[in-house]
Amino acid sequence: MELTQQKWGRLSIRIILVAAAAITVAFAVMIALIAKLNYNEAIDNGYQLATEQAASYAKDAESDFDRGFQLPKHLAGAIEGIRRTGKPDRKQTDAMIMQLLDNAPQSIGLWMLWEPNAFDGNDNAFRFDWPRHDPSGRYQPYITRNAQGKAQMDVMVDSDRVKQFHKYKEHPEAYQPDYEKPGWGDFYYVPKQRGRDTITEPYPYEVQGKKVLESSLAVVMKDASGKMSGVSATDLALDQLQKRFGRIHPRETGFVRIVSEGGIYVVNPQAELLGKPVPKEDPLFAHLPDIKKGSDFVYEDGGFTHFFHPIRVGETGQFWSIGISIPTAAITAEARRSMFAAIAIGVAALALILLLLTVVIRTLTKPLIKLAETMEQLADGGGDLTSRIAIANRDEIGRTAYAFNRFLDSLRDMFIQVREQSRQVSAAASQLSHSASQVHDASTQQSDAASASAASVQQVTVGAQHIADTAQQAGSIARETGELTEQSVAKVNRVTGEIQRMTDTMHALADRMSGLGNRSNEVTTIVGVIKDIADQTNLLALNAAIEAARAGEMGRGFAVVADEVRNLAGRTAEATVQITRIVEAISSETRQAVGDVQNSSQQVDLSVGIAEEANQAMREVQDYNRQLVASIVDIATATRQQSSASQEIAQNVERISGMAQSNNQTVRDVSDAVGRLRELSGELEQLVGRFRL
Repeated sequence: MELTQQKWGRLSIRIILVAAAAITVAFAVMIALIAKLNYNEAIDNGYQLATEQAASYAKDAESDFDRGFQLPKHLAGAIEGIRRTGKPDRKQTDAMIMQLLDNAPQSIGLWMLWEPNAFDGNDNAFRFDWPRHDPSGRYQPYITRNAQGKAQMDVMVDSDRVKQFHKYKEHPEAYQPDYEKPGWGDFYYVPKQRGRDTITEPYPYEVQGKKVLESSLAVVMKDASGKMSGVSATDLALDQLQKRFGRIHPRETGFVRIVSEGGIYVVNPQAELLGKPVPKEDPLFAHLPDIKKGSDFVYEDGGFTHFFHPIRVGETGQFWSIGISIPTAAITAEARRSMFAAIAIGVAALALILLLLTVVIRTLTKPLIKLAETMEQLADGGGDLTSRIAIANRDEIGRTAYAFNRFLDSLRDMFIQVREQSRQVSAAASQLSHSASQVHDASTQQSDAASASAASVQQVTVGAQHIADTAQQAGSIARETGELTEQSVAKVNRVTGEIQRMTDTMHALADRMSGLGNRSNEVTTIVGVIKDIADQTNLLALNAAIEAARAGEMGRGFAVVADEVRNLAGRTAEATVQITRIVEAISSETRQAVGDVQNSSQQVDLSVGIAEEANQAMREVQDYNRQLVASIVDIATATRQQSSASQEIAQNVERISGMAQSNNQTVRDVSDAVGRLRELSGELEQLVGRFRL
């Protein structure tokens, strides 16, 4: 099917499309990766910034706690110095504590609580100094600030518990203070149990008649032996932390929370939650173990991302945690802006690269376009084989143009040779056509002569075949005569044999007859002996009968037997006489038969001689018949060979005639092919002539 110019695509367009697709895919992947990396990096930066901000706030809180611990530590150190130099005085100590509190505006209270008789050994003197002391008399100064911010004496035990003191007026030693028990007395009980600096869980406490959420920063005091002697502590009003950190709003809409080690809200944007534990349904509840371990953690909830950082509380080994909560959208907004910027830059770069690629590919494919146009001219059959493609560059396209120019040189030389050889082929075809005509005439004459020779040979073949058939019939008759002669000889031989066997039988019969005569004589002799025995038996029987008669009754039975024996002997004698007559008759007839057999034997011997002479004559006839059959067979064989040779000659002549006719047809075909070759040669010259050489 012939293709038009419109059906072919432009190589440059295909290259641009393929390259554009590949570059677009590559850029899409790269842009996606870069955008993802930028997004993740922006998220990480947001997380890092929030974490650093939380850490900064934690440092501020830690500094507050460190400063808060300095006051009870200073008080404990001062008291320890007083105790080393002399016996401390409770009133003087109270005054010193008040002075220290006035110089520490960050604290709302400063207090001490000593173990029994650990301060001055004089607890009994103060068992009834209510309410500054409780019934235990233990030293427990509690200095707080009044409404004007001045330090003044307060009581350690709240008013409700003070009302219970009168129960122990008679037996104050039975009093068991609640601060030695967990719960309300954690401000003392917990540090005592821990034996080290401690911050208590936030708890509401009545200060100067007002409930305040506070935590105590307690320092454990020990004597020279290392035994705990008391607690020096300052109360930190947690509303100061709420005022300080509660007004912070990261990213404008964020907020800050501080949670104690036990999960109590210390700072929260919802004031009603202050001093209350984190609800179990709050996701923060699951991170309370992280707070206790002093670990950082991050979680998302309610559209906010919450970053918590531990707050180290002095040297207590305890941790609170401060968390800043930032809207997740605020964190991802920068990431999205970074991602969209990367995508925009990538798309712009892709468009620029595709534009440059289009220009470069069109420039590079111009020689290919020229090459295609030249090849199209050649394909149309009217090309100029003398034109050449200009080589602008020494790249692959330049190499292709150079190779195509060489191809045109080779093609032009080939076309010139084809044109010359087509002319030579045309001349040779004309000469071959003339020769084919001569061969056609000679083949026709040869075919006619072969046909005439084939007819003559066919007649000779028919005569030879007739002679062969006649000889074959004579041979068959001679063979049949020979077979009959052989059968006659065989029959004469069988007759001679039968006569010979008859002679032998006659001689044997004569011998047997002579033997029979001899046996008859022997029988006669035996019969005579039997007759004699019978006579003797008769005589003996007669004598026995006589003896039996003499015996009378006793020999009657024996006489009967003897009479029977005599009768038998008589019959035996008569039988022997009859046998003798029969044997004599047999002997006479046997002698006559022997004579007859001897005469027959002589006649048989004569017949044997005659049969042998006839047999000899039949053998001679058989030999002559064999010679005749052999001669007839030779004649028939020679005749058949002659007939076969004649048939082969006839067949060869017929084949020669057929080959002559085939040659005649072949010559006609060659003549037609030569004519077609002459036409093709002319067409080839016309085709070559269409090109400019």
